[in-house]
Amino acid sequence: MLWAVTVVLATALFWALAIAILANTGDGNAVAFLHPSCAGGGGGERVLWCAVHALLQRRGVGASNEALEGARSAASDASSDLPPPRRIVVYTQRYRPHGKSVSASDLSSYIRECVVQQFGEETFAAAVSAVELIPLWTTPLLEPRRYPVLTLLLQTLAGGVVALEIALRHLRNLAWYAIGNRLSANLSRRWHLSGGGMPAVLIDSVGVPFALPCLKAFTAGRLYTAAYVHYPLVSGEMEVAAAASRQRFGKRWRLLYYRWLLLPLYERCGQFTDVVMVNSSWTQAHMRHRWRRWSSRLRNAWLASADPKAGADAGERPMSVVYPPCGPFEEAAAPAPLPDLSCDTVRQRWMSIGQFRPEKRHALQADAFATALERYRQQVPHLQLTMFGGVRNGVDRARVTQLQHRVASCSRAECPTAERVHFVVNAPRATIERALRSGEYGVYVHTMRDEHFGISIVEAAAAGLLVVAHASGGARADILNAHDGGDSPEPLGLLFHTDAELVERIADAAFRLPPSVLQAMQQRAQRRCRARFSDAAFCRAFWHGIAPLLLAAAAT
Repeated sequence: MLWAVTVVLATALFWALAIAILANTGDGNAVAFLHPSCAGGGGGERVLWCAVHALLQRRGVGASNEALEGARSAASDASSDLPPPRRIVVYTQRYRPHGKSVSASDLSSYIRECVVQQFGEETFAAAVSAVELIPLWTTPLLEPRRYPVLTLLLQTLAGGVVALEIALRHLRNLAWYAIGNRLSANLSRRWHLSGGGMPAVLIDSVGVPFALPCLKAFTAGRLYTAAYVHYPLVSGEMEVAAAASRQRFGKRWRLLYYRWLLLPLYERCGQFTDVVMVNSSWTQAHMRHRWRRWSSRLRNAWLASADPKAGADAGERPMSVVYPPCGPFEEAAAPAPLPDLSCDTVRQRWMSIGQFRPEKRHALQADAFATALERYRQQVPHLQLTMFGGVRNGVDRARVTQLQHRVASCSRAECPTAERVHFVVNAPRATIERALRSGEYGVYVHTMRDEHFGISIVEAAAAGLLVVAHASGGARADILNAHDGGDSPEPLGLLFHTDAELVERIADAAFRLPPSVLQAMQQRAQRRCRARFSDAAFCRAFWHGIAPLLLAAAAT
């Protein structure tokens, strides 16, 4: 009983201190990103550094290029009196390359080297140098491998622990600020301007939703929050899978787990998120259902400043689609030359890109190619498939070995599948980019079902490859959807619904359709991807999405 009273009193004392200090000293001209894996090198990290890059342009930091001009013009359109963020903070993990922890003084240079190596763009190096990096001790708690049971629930709740560490960091610093304010107002002002106050805006760009309501509570509601959602934490497909469970006992508990624990918690997180941006129409449809509710304070503030045409006047929560940045396409003098699909050796040389994970369905690619080689042996003498993919651990390596055995088992003297399907594991980024732009590969195949966006599809289409993809998710709704803002209703690629249809799409692309038809698809898809999914387009959309929040924070 004594320990319970102690915990309650300690919690009450902490909240009293937090409200007294944090609520009155928030830095209204500072923006923070919560992104523990900021040096991960994935699509989420490109989103992070492009977003930072866009914010920095209001301060004139970094090289000038077309993407930056797009950010400036978008910012001016959003609000002419929007002040530039004076501080940009990134909460990250503590990195330990080769088992040795990176010191705080070396953290910026380490992340800068990683970002340049991963993305090959010096403009991102300027972004890393300009931000304030705050390493956190508690980010390992966000790793799903730590929770063999109730993984999603415990991983979500771990976001509250991370939020507590962030609050304690600033609480410690701001306590010194309060003491300094008593001793010397000039001294405390210099300390505050040097970067110790709690940023007034926090953007979750990696998917730690529970941290946002916790930080709002720790700051007495004075913190403005935003989220860039790559993928819904809880989707309808999970409920369907739970309902379809064959184990009666497990089915009941899994449904209770999703419907009465995870879903209410996740929806509550959305209620305390002021601005929501999503990466695709597929994600938007799911998130509109999950995060449809929002607080009355946020609704009133939005209705007072938002464009009535945006749908907010009807009470619908604004949730803008901000497509992820897929490359500096608009900076190139000219698009990459299209692979020559009139040449059979190019037309019948295919590639795919994706980590060797089950949801990528590499086995389907291997089986479909084996079937096509056997069924259309005379028409596809040059048909080859190269799978570029990454492996994270021993499980992924074992999966690659199984795929190789699967391909070998389908190989026969008259149909040598093993000689036609190749695996390239953990290839450097430069190697993949050279393959995309070499002109040797003519077709890109993507077999994942319900891919929330599909950056690799955009990269392939922008490089001029013909795309064959599953008719679902971002591939169908955003990237290859000719009716969504396209300049013509003509198809942008080849889509399939079933495994059998994939074999037919292989035949269509390899020999059945005229080269002129395929080349027209190449041109339309390349033009669309370069215009809609570039870094500059992301900067413009990001500014339009975040500007109302920055204005509200600056006015507070």
